[in-house]
Amino acid sequence: MFILSILSGLALFLFSITQISSLLKSCVTDSVKLKISKYADNPFLSLLAGTILTGTIQSSSGTTAIIISLIRADIVTFKQSIGFIMGANLGTTVTAFITGIEIKGLAPLCLILGIVFYMVKKDSKLALGIFYFGLLFFGITLMESELVKILEFPQIQGLILLMSQHKLFSFIFGILLTTCIQSSSAFVALIQQLCFLNIINLPIALFMITGSNVGTTITAYIASLGGSKESKMAAMYHFLFNLIGAVVFIIFYIPIYNYILTFVVPVKMQLAIFHALFNLVSIIAIMPFNNMISKCIEKMFHYSSFS
Repeated sequence: MFILSILSGLALFLFSITQISSLLKSCVTDSVKLKISKYADNPFLSLLAGTILTGTIQSSSGTTAIIISLIRADIVTFKQSIGFIMGANLGTTVTAFITGIEIKGLAPLCLILGIVFYMVKKDSKLALGIFYFGLLFFGITLMESELVKILEFPQIQGLILLMSQHKLFSFIFGILLTTCIQSSSAFVALIQQLCFLNIINLPIALFMITGSNVGTTITAYIASLGGSKESKMAAMYHFLFNLIGAVVFIIFYIPIYNYILTFVVPVKMQLAIFHALFNLVSIIAIMPFNNMISKCIEKMFHYSSFS
């Protein structure tokens, strides 16, 4: 029965994140998209725009889908989209900080306020937003109260033991599960709860979150299906950017991550900070090679059947 409760909590989280994203994306009109495209020629401004947009709509998938739609409309080119995609990776870490705060009492408060505001003004997007945040917090609370029970299963204990011995398995698990649920935000929130309840340790959580950064790129690929060659190239860049960052982390991973993070804040916020640092370091490390990567992708599409 508790498995159903965990899945229900995850479903509520996914539903609320999707609704919040849709609600905020509805505010992104054609004129806003045109304003976004004005930043396209400057990589630093497009990086900032991608970060702010994703932090606002709480979805890197939503931002990449918007950028790919701009490419398909011939408003933005593949090379101009690169800054936005990097910014989307950084902006999505805001969700982890939201789910990292102490949320007991926030769920019923947001739900009640949302309903009251909606009764007063039924077309209020603010009321719906508050209500959906209440659902989001309620979903997290539901998962947290039930997740500890999964340790009762020997199979789960064996799986956790296997992942603790083989961190690469944790990385692959993060890719696969995030690909399935198509939300790195939901996956990171789940990992935050598991780590908080001492079901998994910090190193396992770090490798899982790293994997989730790769798994989340599936949405950009889906958004590019049936689109132009440049939109598919942008989706490929999104995948390669996250994959390169993940590989660099795995190769150069050292226990200093654990040492630094354990001196900061509670474990949920540690993981939020790691998620942000991972994406920030990836941007700093990969940005100088963007021209080389984009040229490789262009050649790949020129000599292959991807297009």
